[in-house]
Amino acid sequence: MLSISFDLLLLLLASGALAGILAGMFGIGGGLLLVPILAMAATAAGMDSASTMQVAVATAMASILLTSLGSMLAHHRRGAVRWRFLLRYAPAVMLGAWLGALQVEHVAGWLDGRLLIYVFVVFAVLSALQLMRRKTDIAVAPMPQAFTFRSLPDLPVALLIGQLSAWLGIGGGSMNAPYFHFRGLPMRTAVGTAAACGYPLALAASIGFALHHIEHSTWPLLGAVFWPGALLLGGMGMFTASLGARLAHSLPELLLKRLFALLLLGLALRLLWL
Repeated sequence: MLSISFDLLLLLLASGALAGILAGMFGIGGGLLLVPILAMAATAAGMDSASTMQVAVATAMASILLTSLGSMLAHHRRGAVRWRFLLRYAPAVMLGAWLGALQVEHVAGWLDGRLLIYVFVVFAVLSALQLMRRKTDIAVAPMPQAFTFRSLPDLPVALLIGQLSAWLGIGGGSMNAPYFHFRGLPMRTAVGTAAACGYPLALAASIGFALHHIEHSTWPLLGAVFWPGALLLGGMGMFTASLGARLAHSLPELLLKRLFALLLLGLALRLLWL
């Protein structure tokens, strides 16, 4: 019989709710928040260090299947998703994510899980610094009609973002949204398109993580995915993503980004002490 402690249940529900809000605000999947929380919970449950980050990354990615769905629908209702572009961009992201998910199992085994921790910490710190420096506001702007998929540079970038996202357990929005904005989309549309891209990315990566094999775990796992946790996290995230999308249209972007940057720095610092 499956049993989850009351403390873990509250942690998963609260984390999923916050991840959903962040997903709606920034088009991310919430993995930047969820991976260190899941890693700490797995460590407290007695999981060995080689499996801790593997399970944390896989579970966060599986939860994004639900969280990104809520975020995607919220942004679609506001007309902020470029679907025609995604039809060509998403397959490359999915391929990269699937390959990245398969690679994580071997990397975690080689380096006792520490490489994934260091990769996440470095990425979180760099993302926080970028958010602290960025001072542009989210503003409504005309959508450029010339924004179309280009094999170069979009194909290699999509493959790379998919692979890195699977390594980190994220939906790719923290990389896709800046890239789409750099390619010419208004920031809101870039965020919405990145949010929609998180679903196919998470789907491909979750299939790869389901093929992993974890031994001696007290948690019920599907491959490397702690599936009850993924359902709780993703369910709450899907519910609160629409609130995040509304906040993105009402609160000052600079304040939100700086608060998120401080959160990232705190999580990265805590993760180093696992």
